Amino acid sequence: MLPTSRVVEEVLLRGGAAEALSPGSLWIDMSTSTPAEADRVAEEALDARGVRRLDAPVSGMARGAEAGCGSATWCRRPRSSRWASRPASTSVC
Repeated sequence: MLPTSRVVEEVLLRGGAAEALSPGSLWIDMSTSTPAEADRVAEEALDARGVRRLDAPVSGMARGAEAGCGSATWCRRPRSSRWASRPASTSVC
């Protein structure tokens, strides 16, 4: 779990993570980012490699954990990842 889309971009594009993912792998982005940012990074780093993706940003993580009340997760999948990511999304979201 990475904190922002900037860090996700750094890890995927410059850190080599995208190259380590095989076609058909599932990348779950749980960073705090906008849908547009998540899409831009995934389109640049994952789509051409055939890596499926699930955008599942988390809100209230540190504060919620400290207060003992948890956090909230939203899930958004591109149509191409919809059924393949279903087992992961039902567990995570």
